[in-house]
Amino acid sequence: MTQVKKFTFNPFQENTYIVYDETKECIVIDPGAYFPHECEELLDFIRVHALKPMHLINTHCHIDHVLSNKLVAETFGLKLTGHQQEQLYLDALLATGA
Repeated sequence: MTQVKKFTFNPFQENTYIVYDETKECIVIDPGAYFPHECEELLDFIRVHALKPMHLINTHCHIDHVLSNKLVAETFGLKLTGHQQEQLYLDALLATGA
């Protein structure tokens, strides 16, 4: 059964989602964790539930949705994906540390 975990992060109150199932594979959507305790909360959930992130997706490039792209991409060795017309911006964000 597919499950969805929602986090509300950063001063913008952005929603980050982890979608997973009984295989323990998951998708991280719009990782907006900003503060260190938020980053730890996101990573801890994945670790505690023994999840294996397979995809990192941004629905769009608003700042509140991309704050922890680099953290998730580097921690789990994921390629960031999003809308084709925003891929240039997403790639630049990873290069600069977002």
